[in-house]
Amino acid sequence: MRVTHDDGVSRVSADINGREVWFQSREVTLQADATAFVMAYLAAAQTSGRDIETKQEVSARLLEQLPMISGMFNQWWQLGPSPDVRCIARAETKASRNERTGLFFSCGMDSMDALIRRHEDVDDLVLVHGFDVALDDSERFQALRKQAEAVAEMAGKDLIVIETNLRSERLFRKGGWVRSHGAAMAAIGQLLGGRMGRMLIASSLSGYDLSPWGSHPMLDHFWSTNQVKFEHFGEDMWRLDKLGMHGSHPMVQKHLCVCWEGRGVPVNCGCCEKCVRNQLGLRIQSHPTPACFPQGVNLEQAIKSLPTIQTISNVYEAALKCEHLDDGIKAAVKAHFERMNDSVGDETHGGAWDAGSLDARVANPRTRKRHEAGSPNEAEVKSYASFLPASRICAESTALMLGMTPEVRTMLAGHFKQLVSVDHNVLSIRKYREWIPQELRHKEKIFHADWMHLDRIDWSVLPPVRAVLGDGIFGNITSMEAHVNFLKLLRDCFPYARLIFRKALCVPIPSVSNDEEARTMLRDAYRAGEISEDDFGLGIRIRGFLQECRDMETARLDNVTLFAECERLERRGFFDKKELELIERFRFNGDNILPTRQQWEGLLEQVGAAYEVRELEGHQWYEYYPVYGIERAQEPSKPSTVVDGQDAQSR
Repeated sequence: MRVTHDDGVSRVSADINGREVWFQSREVTLQADATAFVMAYLAAAQTSGRDIETKQEVSARLLEQLPMISGMFNQWWQLGPSPDVRCIARAETKASRNERTGLFFSCGMDSMDALIRRHEDVDDLVLVHGFDVALDDSERFQALRKQAEAVAEMAGKDLIVIETNLRSERLFRKGGWVRSHGAAMAAIGQLLGGRMGRMLIASSLSGYDLSPWGSHPMLDHFWSTNQVKFEHFGEDMWRLDKLGMHGSHPMVQKHLCVCWEGRGVPVNCGCCEKCVRNQLGLRIQSHPTPACFPQGVNLEQAIKSLPTIQTISNVYEAALKCEHLDDGIKAAVKAHFERMNDSVGDETHGGAWDAGSLDARVANPRTRKRHEAGSPNEAEVKSYASFLPASRICAESTALMLGMTPEVRTMLAGHFKQLVSVDHNVLSIRKYREWIPQELRHKEKIFHADWMHLDRIDWSVLPPVRAVLGDGIFGNITSMEAHVNFLKLLRDCFPYARLIFRKALCVPIPSVSNDEEARTMLRDAYRAGEISEDDFGLGIRIRGFLQECRDMETARLDNVTLFAECERLERRGFFDKKELELIERFRFNGDNILPTRQQWEGLLEQVGAAYEVRELEGHQWYEYYPVYGIERAQEPSKPSTVVDGQDAQSR
């Protein structure tokens, strides 16, 4: 590694497999740190099956976190095992950071939003030449730099320009820019450690639909060292909402740059997909077309001329619902949206929770009402709420919702300062993300993530998590061993939170000897008007095939076989068509774990949990869907059952 200071240029370079990789700046002195190069080349090494070796010191904190980062890379992109990093670990006993905060800035809407909302925190704007704008494209970069300088002057910040050949280096490119761009920013942040103690990275995606991406709220904070802390910001808002909030701001009106094609003045070409999407978003939000776009662009014709792309932006979805858009523009958007839909593959499938299963749960899509039993009703939501901490605690803390259950999310958003909802199924996120009242949505962050990876989210940037809720989610965690591991994960991640779950339990019908008798009893009770449609439909799934489709040892319920058998019984005349439709409301195309109460409560005791149970009266499904409030046991205690209507104060 080499450090030079010639003609006012601070330059740090390293030999990477015989090729020089360098970073340089005229505005600031870069520090020599091999940690930056390890960050930058992690994905490339993992993709190539190589290890990383350096004779220089590397941050010990980063070395501890590399397995977590590479594990995330492998989960998202199947890159293979974590590379071995052979180096001298730099002892770091405590954090020693500078007080300045930098923001990676490109003049795009995301970094504009971060600058406006975090204005008081930000000291320096960092613009990189060699990332989005190629190093040999000096004309384009000079135009962009001019815009960034104007923004820095308006905002009262310093502009730091970094030049680098990293992205064009052959070995680095093996990692792929989609996977490696967050690491590349982290490398620059680490080289700025002589000046910065914190670097903000503006979110490219919304927390409502976070796909695997090189810069991610579950990833960026893991690049932090004892010298520089990295913070991801802005995933709480759609880009369309950012346009709505800031579209009339002078910096946005004059200097927003979204286009990498334009060369003149203004910098944006006005006709590429990014230009069209942003102009459309501004028009949807009733903002005038900014001076930073060419005036007089025929937006309808520009939309018609767009190529088919694989990304469905929520801007186009919003345009279809926008009442004040011109009919010609809406027709062009509809045609473009349909072309995009036709081109999208099945990468966003929901697995067992497919679109059909999700749609079947909805009783009235216009009023956003779902069928009872499969969804918590008002009484069950009150049972959830009865386990919440005191209102003064909720008002200063975060609630974590596992899944997208809108009824419970609405309740939590009304009680807590912050709501975080996590679901691995993008179809569920897209279907239910707007199913809570508009006035509460600002409180919610939605993460597209696996529940088993909650420890990868940076919870330190949020108010403390004091409640974790899930509606029937343990039925989708497909082994009893995984139940135990997940409960332990929740306790480790959120030691001071109350865990509150509605749990599906195996409850056989008394006085029947086999499944056929159970199904007959449920069918006849429904036909006699003794039980409701939902009692019947869900009852058949939960209680009608316990011997034929449920493994007693593993508690696994085979739903595919179960629903196929229901169809066969309808063809034989045991169920009529309407009855089969009622059962189909609760279709699920995967397996569930359906333990007995004894098995489930045994697991809670195994992990050292104290619990209470709320049991309601009035519907059959209440019997096999009780609500549990769970905390770490302070001492051996006897579980208690609280019947609805009695004192609901918990601990």
